[in-house]
Amino acid sequence: MARKKFDHFLIGKVSTDLKESFLTSFTLDPEMDVSGLLPFTGPQYQLPSQMNVLKLRLFMRDTTGKQNGQKKSSAFNAKTALIVSKYWEMAGFKTWHIDAIRNGVDRLVKRYEGIVKSRAKNSEDAIAKRAAFLSDMKKLFDVADPNLVEDLKTDRVRNNLGVVTEDLEFYLDQLESRQHVMTKIDAEFGARKATNLKRKAPVASTSRQPASSQSEACSDEEESRSQESEEDEKDEDYNCNNAKKRRSSTITVTIPRDLLNAEMTKSLDRAKTSDGRAMEIISPLLKTFKTLDGKPLSLDQLTISSSSIRRKRIKYRDQISDEAFEEFQINMPEHCILHWDSKALSDMDGVMHEIEAVTTSGWPQYTEGKMICAVEMVDENGENTSKGEHQAEVVWSNAEQWNIIPRTRGMCFDTTASNAGRIKGAAIVLHHRCVH
Repeated sequence: MARKKFDHFLIGKVSTDLKESFLTSFTLDPEMDVSGLLPFTGPQYQLPSQMNVLKLRLFMRDTTGKQNGQKKSSAFNAKTALIVSKYWEMAGFKTWHIDAIRNGVDRLVKRYEGIVKSRAKNSEDAIAKRAAFLSDMKKLFDVADPNLVEDLKTDRVRNNLGVVTEDLEFYLDQLESRQHVMTKIDAEFGARKATNLKRKAPVASTSRQPASSQSEACSDEEESRSQESEEDEKDEDYNCNNAKKRRSSTITVTIPRDLLNAEMTKSLDRAKTSDGRAMEIISPLLKTFKTLDGKPLSLDQLTISSSSIRRKRIKYRDQISDEAFEEFQINMPEHCILHWDSKALSDMDGVMHEIEAVTTSGWPQYTEGKMICAVEMVDENGENTSKGEHQAEVVWSNAEQWNIIPRTRGMCFDTTASNAGRIKGAAIVLHHRCVH
């Protein structure tokens, strides 16, 4: 039996999702402009589903009939893409390029044509493919820009209007349950967004003109710039400082007599600032301060000198070290790797010292490693040494102090003789200690 017009395998009548007014208008004039139309049924609007798009595309093809056989599929795809983009534009959502939407329509139609070709098959695989196809048809025909969700969260116009959450919830709903609807176009949002886009648009280049016309053009350009400047001042989405008062040049604060604290100690140590240099930096700044009666601040009122800075730094270094130790004990990884390395370094007087640095690492808290110690190595005579036994002793004693030994699963070291020597190498000595 021949199928009736607009009836299609598996999806039924293609005209059921379309408004009667659109059906009549398009039937009378298939060449009509569809770019501004919203043809899908319902007084309230949703973003088109895959079934909506497929039925619209098939209706256009069925309406032209055999007498319009020269009509190309690309023309139907283009018209369908224009209508789809209109719905997304109504929602204010950024989409793919119109050509990409057209290609998406084409892929959808070809998928359906593949289902139609296998309509005579009744195997389990064919039945499963049809069920999956019908299930997908209920989903959104998603042409959203890949960064749409992030753009919605950071859109300045939406944030000023307070509609970020509403728009985000609407889009996510369309991807899943499709319960939310659009009742109208947000005129205020559209106007603000148009102004925002106009401001971002590049200025058109002008061709070379005679001197007289150039002066006229310059005056017109200056006038247009002044008008744009006035518009920018009025546009609250552009001018974020309208509600802000001009700040005064001074503020009133209270400062402790003892300025140095743990955070400042960390900063000074990180910048390798000596105690005297720290005094030279802080003192001129403090002299610019004034008391409530307008008099300059006297340094005698504060506890600050090179010696006091020195004492406080020693105190806070111990405190910082204790806090780091306690934090590590709380967050110690279940499986640790022990790292060590030695290096000869010179002090400010040019005297060389052999320094051993020990660190540990473990997932997930300390993937980048945690410094345990950096200590000088000397032998029984007080001479610098980098022998394997001495390195092993430094590593073992500090790892034991930090309670790492029971959780150590491996060791990481340079393959030097002092580390990898088969009898007295640091790694060999540490391995024997761990075993025994």
